[in-house]
Amino acid sequence: MEEPFYAVIKLKTGEELVAQVSYATEDGLLTLQDPMVVEPMQQKKGRQNIEGFVLKDWIYASYDDFFFISLEDVLTMSELDENIKNFYINTVENKSAPINIPDNTKIDMGTYGNSGARQFLPDLSEKGYLGSVQAMKQILEELYKKS
Repeated sequence: MEEPFYAVIKLKTGEELVAQVSYATEDGLLTLQDPMVVEPMQQKKGRQNIEGFVLKDWIYASYDDFFFISLEDVLTMSELDENIKNFYINTVENKSAPINIPDNTKIDMGTYGNSGARQFLPDLSEKGYLGSVQAMKQILEELYKKS
């Protein structure tokens, strides 16, 4: 296995991925750590259209961090620019960072829905915990202040 590096990968399917990548040359595979798919985004600011992109989880139905793809499925690959690398690292770190809510229940900021909006999921490790309207109100107010 070669030294890992951060890369953007264009697959033959058309998907564009950003991940920490390692070659497994003897197997003809790439190891992808925390792969995220790049989705173009447009936003109107005044009279200007601003184009950019968002990073979303590549595979939603798995909690694994590592995935393997065949080099045959790769159209092209390039090492990430430092700014995009920092954006990717920040996104990966923030998607798994819990926040504290007033009653000390943790909220997991780590998942994204199909809309790309973050989902804040309460830790329901205690069976039967339903929470309260007041606690949820405080959570929503805290999230609103941070946005």
